[in-house]
Amino acid sequence: MLAAACDHRVAAAGPAYYGLSELAVGVPFPTSAIEIVRHAVGTTRAHRLALSAELLDTPAALATGLVDDVVPPDALLDTATAQAALRADRGLDAYRLTKRQLQRPALDVMERDEPGQHDVIAAIWAQPDSLDRIRRFMASLR
Repeated sequence: MLAAACDHRVAAAGPAYYGLSELAVGVPFPTSAIEIVRHAVGTTRAHRLALSAELLDTPAALATGLVDDVVPPDALLDTATAQAALRADRGLDAYRLTKRQLQRPALDVMERDEPGQHDVIAAIWAQPDSLDRIRRFMASLR
């Protein structure tokens, strides 16, 4: 989720998994999480990722748009830093405004839909059976 909120996502080549696994353990997404992913990869891909709960390897994450670049591990920091510098050189005020314009539809949905969901989502996440499914899922990743 944190990566989906970034302007440019750089991944290190090698074994890794990306996706939205919440429904695999029976817990819901907050509206903000859905909107962040929808903004990052589009509605159709967000729908597929959220409802399938499938974990993607790095090449599939690149093809899906969850990551923008895949680089050798030793180039990760330099590549990410270069991408950040490129954006900073474009004028922070213009970049900030453009980013807000692009995000406005998602922000409107979050402001409208999210306030009433917090208690319901927190209650589902805290249910003993939800916690048990989360533990089992996490153990399966090892």
